[in-house]
Amino acid sequence: PLRVAFIAENGIQLWDEAMNTGELLFEAGDVSSLAFSDDQQLIAFTRENEQFQMSLWVMGAGGEDARELLPAADLLALNLSQTKDLAVNPYRLAWIPGTHRLAFSTRTLATGEGLPDVFQELRVIDADSGSLQEIIDHDGGGTYTFSPDGAFFVKVSDTSVSLFKS
Repeated sequence: PLRVAFIAENGIQLWDEAMNTGELLFEAGDVSSLAFSDDQQLIAFTRENEQFQMSLWVMGAGGEDARELLPAADLLALNLSQTKDLAVNPYRLAWIPGTHRLAFSTRTLATGEGLPDVFQELRVIDADSGSLQEIIDHDGGGTYTFSPDGAFFVKVSDTSVSLFKS
C-alpha cells in the first residue's frame, strides 16, 4: 500500500492508502523538509528555529524514536568560510538506496544584504550510528542523484557532471 509522509501545519503526517486516513506522527510547527528512506523504515526531517537555523532529525516511520542527529550548533560548526554566518543548514536530503545513510548538502545563510546562499560540501550521516562523513569537499555538493542500488552517485554542477562511488 502507498504511504505518504508530508509536512502539515502541526507537524509530520502520514497518509496510508490501506487505511485511507492520515495520522499525526510528530507534532511540531517548525518542520521544514523531510525524506522517507527507501525501505520506508525511517523519516529524516529538518526543524527550523527562530534564527533560521535548522537541526537534522530522524524517526521511525510510525513516529517512534524521534531523535536529533545534528543540532543547529553542530551544523554551524561545519562552516568552512570565514564569514559570520547565521546558519549552516542541511539542504537536499536524500537517502542512499538500500541503507540508513542520509546524504545532504549544506546551505550557508550569511549576514548582510545581497549575499547568496552558498552550497558547500556533500555530507552523509548514518542514521543508525550517527557517524558523519564528508563525501565532497567545500567546493560544492551541487545537485546529486544516487543509482538505484546506492553504489554510485552523479554530481552535477554549473560546469561539470561527475560520477562517484558511494
